[in-house]
Amino acid sequence: MIGLIAAEKAETNNLIKSIKAKIIEFNGVRYYIGNIEDKQVVVCFSGIGKVNAAMTAMNMVINFGVDKIFNIGLAGACKKDIKPGTILIGDGVEYYDVDLTAFNYQLNQMPEEPIRYEIKKEYVDYLKTIIKEPVVGTIASGDSIVSINNVEAFPSLGNKEVVGFDMEAAAIAQVCNHVKIDFLCAKIISDNLSFDESSRAQYDTNYKSLSKEIEKICLKVLEYYSK
Repeated sequence: MIGLIAAEKAETNNLIKSIKAKIIEFNGVRYYIGNIEDKQVVVCFSGIGKVNAAMTAMNMVINFGVDKIFNIGLAGACKKDIKPGTILIGDGVEYYDVDLTAFNYQLNQMPEEPIRYEIKKEYVDYLKTIIKEPVVGTIASGDSIVSINNVEAFPSLGNKEVVGFDMEAAAIAQVCNHVKIDFLCAKIISDNLSFDESSRAQYDTNYKSLSKEIEKICLKVLEYYSK
């Protein structure tokens, strides 16, 4: 079974209707169980942030036995040429707000964890077939809202391989890494740090239209991986 995690329900609201989902609740979180043809899928809206995302992912593993998790949603861009509406395909994810260098870990590395969670090439290649003109690269995650005013506090966002940032992907990938299941990830850019308009204003402007695109991708991924 494949699980799909988005941060907010509005990002995939109509998808729930498409799969004729029923609701099962664990630990105060709702999981939507539905079918693509004759195969079950599970969808959940984790809420924002790394802890919510990790808890949701582990509940999916324990209660539904998912063998892969797809994470989708909105993200910010940290490259000037990546415009809102661009779809990012993660070929790896990492954190941007972790600092345990005093204990001889690399910047953004959690203890006993890889600094970057690699995503299988076959997943990246499939996502390329259903997404028009994507940007492929590293997606970085953290619990801090990043804007032009504080981006210098997170130097890894300036790395050339980092194409976008969110608040969930790396935490889900860390859970998947521990329980030995697959992880794949795509994000749609809602705002860009380099633009004059504030990140919040960009996000608010683009949220509704981009949510429709998220739903299209979700349905295609669920259809493919539920075969």
